[in-house]
Amino acid sequence: MRRTLVYFALSIVTSLVGAQNSEPGFIKVGDGGTTSVAMSPNGKYAVGQGVGIGDAPMYKSYLWDAENGQLTWMTELDENDFDKSGHFADVNDEKTIVGNFKDENYILSYIDMDEQFSGPICVAAVWKDGKRTSLGIGDFTMDDFNSFADGSFAMAVSADSKTVVGYINQGNSTTFTPCGWVYNESTQAWDYQRYALPEGSQGGQIGSVSADGKLAVGYAAYHLRAMPVIWTSPTECLQIELTEEDASYEDEFGFNYGYKISPNGQYVLFTLNNMIPCIYSMKDRKYVKLDGYPDATGLSVNTISDQGDVVGAFGYGNYFSGTYTRPFWFSYKDNKCTDFEYLIQTYAQGVNIPFSFNFSDKITSNPQSISADGTIIFGTNGEESWILRTSSDRITLPDYVPNVRAVNSKLKEVTVSWDKAINIPTGFILKSYKVYCDDEYLGNVDASQAADASRIQYVQQGVSTGLHTYSVVGEYVATNGKVYESPKSIGVEIGVVNSFALPLFDNFDSPDFTENGWTNELLLGNPRHDLKWQNRTSGDPANETASLTAIVMTDEPYSATLTSRFMDATELDRVYVSFSKKLMYANRDDWDLTLDSLSLEFSTDDVNWVAVRDYPADKVVAGSWNYEQIDITKLAAHKQFKLRWRTHGKAVAELLWYIDTFKVGSITEKPAPEGLTGTISNGKVNLQWQNTFNAYELSYLENSTALYEVSFGDSEGIPLIIANAFDPDQLKMYDGKYITSVTTFLYEYLSDEVKQTRASILIYEDDKVISEQEISDQIINGYTFTVKLNHAVKIDANKKLKIAMKIFDYNPQSTPVYYQCSDLFVPGKSDLYSEDDGKTWKKLSDFYATVPGQEEWGYCNWPLRANVSDEEVITDSPSLDETLAGYCVYRNGVQINEGLIYGPYLKFTDEDPVDNGCYEVIAYYQNGDVSEVSAQYCVGVISGIQENDAVTIIKVYPNPADDYIYVEGVFDKLQLLTSEGRIILETTEGTIQVSGQPSGLYFLRVVSGSKVETHKVMIR
Repeated sequence: MRRTLVYFALSIVTSLVGAQNSEPGFIKVGDGGTTSVAMSPNGKYAVGQGVGIGDAPMYKSYLWDAENGQLTWMTELDENDFDKSGHFADVNDEKTIVGNFKDENYILSYIDMDEQFSGPICVAAVWKDGKRTSLGIGDFTMDDFNSFADGSFAMAVSADSKTVVGYINQGNSTTFTPCGWVYNESTQAWDYQRYALPEGSQGGQIGSVSADGKLAVGYAAYHLRAMPVIWTSPTECLQIELTEEDASYEDEFGFNYGYKISPNGQYVLFTLNNMIPCIYSMKDRKYVKLDGYPDATGLSVNTISDQGDVVGAFGYGNYFSGTYTRPFWFSYKDNKCTDFEYLIQTYAQGVNIPFSFNFSDKITSNPQSISADGTIIFGTNGEESWILRTSSDRITLPDYVPNVRAVNSKLKEVTVSWDKAINIPTGFILKSYKVYCDDEYLGNVDASQAADASRIQYVQQGVSTGLHTYSVVGEYVATNGKVYESPKSIGVEIGVVNSFALPLFDNFDSPDFTENGWTNELLLGNPRHDLKWQNRTSGDPANETASLTAIVMTDEPYSATLTSRFMDATELDRVYVSFSKKLMYANRDDWDLTLDSLSLEFSTDDVNWVAVRDYPADKVVAGSWNYEQIDITKLAAHKQFKLRWRTHGKAVAELLWYIDTFKVGSITEKPAPEGLTGTISNGKVNLQWQNTFNAYELSYLENSTALYEVSFGDSEGIPLIIANAFDPDQLKMYDGKYITSVTTFLYEYLSDEVKQTRASILIYEDDKVISEQEISDQIINGYTFTVKLNHAVKIDANKKLKIAMKIFDYNPQSTPVYYQCSDLFVPGKSDLYSEDDGKTWKKLSDFYATVPGQEEWGYCNWPLRANVSDEEVITDSPSLDETLAGYCVYRNGVQINEGLIYGPYLKFTDEDPVDNGCYEVIAYYQNGDVSEVSAQYCVGVISGIQENDAVTIIKVYPNPADDYIYVEGVFDKLQLLTSEGRIILETTEGTIQVSGQPSGLYFLRVVSGSKVETHKVMIR
């Protein structure tokens, strides 16, 4: 006879959880090293496994008996004796156990990598009265299996021990066939029968059977999806029909499993996408969904009582950060999903429990099985299993305290507020509201004192900085004098900060939003659809770090917010907000974009919000970063306020919103871009401005960051010249100015054995070299650098010009020349190169035109930028501001560039200009800084301007102005008007004193003959 190992629990076990005892109590099952699997409907028996057990049946399993408090190990792992194996799946009130074992009557042999493998497959079995009975493999043969994990699996047994259900597993869990076994009294053997499947399905499993054996529950598998199924007999099945609201779960990757049927056959437990538990009523033919909890990443649920109550656990965390659970209890009668701790608090008052079930402790707890009457629960915490008996005296559960909020409106102070409780159960009197911070009791508010208030508050002072979670509980007194509490409200997280001062800057590189006091909330929508804001890699070429991201991939209306801390502008006369923004489509680009939006919103009380700016998805150009600055002075000046980002809509489209370099400030930190000017060509306005060291850039580079390596077969290692060529027409606006430096780019693979590349800057005039200067201190390996010329070159717009770089004395294995690949390259101008020291010039586009499949590789713009200055001599070494992100262009105050104009690209073409348009440029920086607005560049009537004629420039600066406004250009007179149109000053001079004028918006009218231009100006 096989020996068994028996553990004896404490002597109090029998009196505590015996079948005849109904008093609440709690015991540990065994001495640890166990997991829970199933419990009989009356709670009399339980089965489980040893620690570390998956679905492999060769490990040890145990039976626990409530009558004597004994845990008996009935199977064990012994690869030399598979007869000892067994994996328990279910037990009934008759102490009948079902599961599977390694049956040596079914041996599988195969050869892999010239090695012979042989062993038993899994076979369903019944354990009863000390005897194990193999159920065989039905109408399958050993030729149908190819893995040791294949075989038959018994998953559940009826109350009379005569019906067993399960499935056949083939192909190492790739194909399943639902089946069952019925005990034949006449033959005293088990008869196998396949179960029917819905039309079109490709297999399925059965995991549960009703006490009378008449109903079974499982799922049917389809291509890349699964649906819950109820079998009313082996030949008839009912697939649960999802509501219209949940219809999308039937699409691909919708894995909806049927798990359990209540012993009385009245309720079915299934899940949507294995994340949302649902209870289906056999009587009503309808189901309810459990509310669940936010941010859950998994679900473990496999039991339901005769009343429709469910216990289980939501999973949190991941492999890298660690995993933990949130055990829960669902009351079908009250339609409430609460923390498991609340079940203990309400129906096991005073019971000493050695384990924590508190979610904030990040425990690993899994209530696995519930008795038919819903009073006994079998589960596991960590590696220790337990039994909890609760009171059968059930009450009507009070509602959650509604609409709990927490606001950090004063330093070191948090105001917690909530709506007055209205739906008070009959026989209950509301006594008080209890307030908790981080699960620690803070205090209470007497309900009688707040009886006349619709909104109730509690103020906590002396709050430490950092993340805190607040919740509120309603405390009630029943007519029998007992005190009950409502379920604890879902915790409200808030980041408490040590300053409300401006500026506020966040590039969202930290995964902890609370560092800057942000609050992340899902106001509407399914919490399991990952709708809350998060940190992700932004893909911003100007700032390749993390960014704030909202992912909209759901099928329900939604609203998700990220709310700032309070910001104090009570002493400020001006407030602005700046940020970068990008929209991306998920999965495809033909979505209906009319019903989804992003909004930036403003509030002074964290309750009432107004829109600062709305971004309907169909009005935003996708795929490009764009920067914005919004003046919110009228809303925010002299106030304390909050801002929030909100994604909202009907979820018709699948979108990703990105936000980065977010800043709220009161002053612009950088000087305005200088030298904004332009020309008219083909009815378009071509704008250009100076870089951060006040030079125009003469180049062909387009608004992109893509650089591609180029190398030339036999020419590697020999001198190579790359060049940009410019005709006189292209040089008109630079005539008489000076090339004072050249900005370029080199890259090479350096090692101790590889010499550093030598390079020179060359300038050709009418194909003659007029300047050559070796680069003495070039910066290489992927960085842009600027070479100051020893002698500036004056531009003669009557002559052709080449800006070139010569590469020589470099290692043959190096390819130091890179270029921008662009459809906007100019053949013969932006792609020239020479391999004979400038005697002949070739086009890179011609070279690649002969290489099949690589033609586009020749679309070349060399990274050569000639810096053109007004003065011949520059005193400082030119250096670009590396923190610059880029520029935005505005026409008559409205931004017209669809994507950010990145730092190196100081030009923009208005493809659809308007008459009398005035242009401005603002620079944006990676640290959130924003420049002043550039001086305006204005055009007249577009149709009246000759092609390529420079437009008369009217420059108005500074704007905003403090003391004086300066106007440069040709004009007859200037008029300063109030915002109402009243003329308050008129002059013919270019300097206007405004220090005595009140702050606000004004208009400057510039009169030149019959032409009149009007400029908006701000006076501070």
